[in-house]
Amino acid sequence: MYDFNNNAVVYYMKDTGSVEEIRQDWRVMLMVEINKWMQHNPSLFVPIVWSSNNDESPQLLVPPLKKVLDLADDEDLPHLFVYHPQSDTTMRYPEKLTDPKLVDPTLVMLWAQSQVHKTEIELLGKRLEDHAADPENEENKLTEE
Repeated sequence: MYDFNNNAVVYYMKDTGSVEEIRQDWRVMLMVEINKWMQHNPSLFVPIVWSSNNDESPQLLVPPLKKVLDLADDEDLPHLFVYHPQSDTTMRYPEKLTDPKLVDPTLVMLWAQSQVHKTEIELLGKRLEDHAADPENEENKLTEE
């Protein structure tokens, strides 16, 4: 995510208690299935499972993920997010993660891809507007001739 500007699907959870608690969390298993989906389908996403206590490690060599995702507090955790590094934008999955029957890896990835495409279209539109507004580009504009 940091080195290659890859989009990320992030499962961010509150402080973890034990390895056993993590193993019993169905949302972690959802991320395992999302990882499998990514291996079989072309996508430029990195799966990340993270807890808020990991952000406080003194050995952390990158910015805390909580800061990157711009999360104010742990109140709404656990939750899924998509991070788009080119725009430094975080998109929050629209549903709370309360029922495993309502969340599917394919559904999550289709949502993630649509959010990234939407963001990239907005960025491209902005670049085109900036290009059109720049007087130095006047000589390079296409005409009807």
